[in-house]
Amino acid sequence: MSSILPGPSKERCLFCDGEADVSSPLHAASTSDVDDKVRECALLLNDGRLLANLSDGDMVAIDAKYHKNCLVSLYNKTRQVKSQSTKDI
Repeated sequence: MSSILPGPSKERCLFCDGEADVSSPLHAASTSDVDDKVRECALLLNDGRLLANLSDGDMVAIDAKYHKNCLVSLYNKTRQVKSQSTKDI
């Protein structure tokens, strides 16, 4: 029996695993720039779940979808960590 976990669902948010609804539709990753930045954030935050979701390929290739607010939240968390690390120096 295989223990390989399935990748992110095409109908769920890559970040929160939530579904689309009227107030928060899912957006498709369409550029490698988004993938590069999300990977950078995931590595900086040491987010194992997100890194696992990204292990199947780049966001465009795996047809990743996300809520815009989830992407913004990831960017904000990363900015806070970067800011905190510069204060510690």
